[in-house]
Amino acid sequence: MNLLKSTFDSISDISLKGNELKGLKLRKFSNKVWICKNGNNYPVIVLKSSQKFSNSKISDRSYDLLEIFHHQNREIKSGKKKEKIYCSIIVCNSKDIEIQNLFLDVLLPIINKLEFPLNPKVLNILSEKLIQLFKNIKNPPLKSVQGLWAELFLISESKDKTEMINCWHDDKNDRYDFKSKSNFIEVKSTLSDERKHVFSLSQTKLKINETVLIASLMLEKDENGVSVEDLISEINKELKNNIDLKEELIFQVRSTLGSKWNESRKVCFAKESAKLNLKFYDLKGIPKLDHSVEKIKGVSQVKFTSNLDVCKEINSNKFKKKSKLFKSVF
Repeated sequence: MNLLKSTFDSISDISLKGNELKGLKLRKFSNKVWICKNGNNYPVIVLKSSQKFSNSKISDRSYDLLEIFHHQNREIKSGKKKEKIYCSIIVCNSKDIEIQNLFLDVLLPIINKLEFPLNPKVLNILSEKLIQLFKNIKNPPLKSVQGLWAELFLISESKDKTEMINCWHDDKNDRYDFKSKSNFIEVKSTLSDERKHVFSLSQTKLKINETVLIASLMLEKDENGVSVEDLISEINKELKNNIDLKEELIFQVRSTLGSKWNESRKVCFAKESAKLNLKFYDLKGIPKLDHSVEKIKGVSQVKFTSNLDVCKEINSNKFKKKSKLFKSVF
């Protein structure tokens, strides 16, 4: 269990007055970080600062689910003791347990980056993605759980997960899922017993020096299978102490799922079946429409279904010499 979450859960609910907080010091951050509850029993992270930063003109930040305050004098109750702290605080303003869990989950990588006493300016910079994430989880999902699961599965099965995450798209308008210079991987998945995938015409239009591989997955839903969360845990084990990549992984996954991030936990697929059915194809060799259809007046955003069962799989040894991205996969 996340250290923030387990510490927060061990704090009993009590009534508090004014700006009082009840909390515990976070292990490994003694006298620097406290996990607290306020009068609403919301999670509050207290980060020790210093009066030497008191003249810095750093603004507080307030959003629907998240607030950040600087230059605070707060009193923390811990058992029978009370401690006064000069600090910055981050508050999760939600009674929703899942929102609170998400807050505690994504904050740990940020806290691990901080130096103490905390400079409020540094916290504002490091919290940009946190703020954006809490905005994104109110938006419609950018893709289906199935599509995201397929991409995470490819990362989890790769030989170099660090390289794969570095190559992972961070813009919904990107043509392909993974990119390294002029080399790309597009992940397609289907629940059908035929290897049919939908492509946009723009995805099949290549420049002379571009190489695109299609990672084709035939998936089976399985309530006892592997979820998006399970795949994240597997990948994180390999990332070890790479805090930046862990933070990026969480941000990309939660932002992609948007308002469906919590529902996605219930969707599972059979991992062993996915392994057996994973195949790679060269985009140049798949059945596709001629680009001349774009010249038809009034026609735009053309999509088509391509059956890759009629295609020949690639020779992976040939392609892994072309780029670090391909070498990471094979």
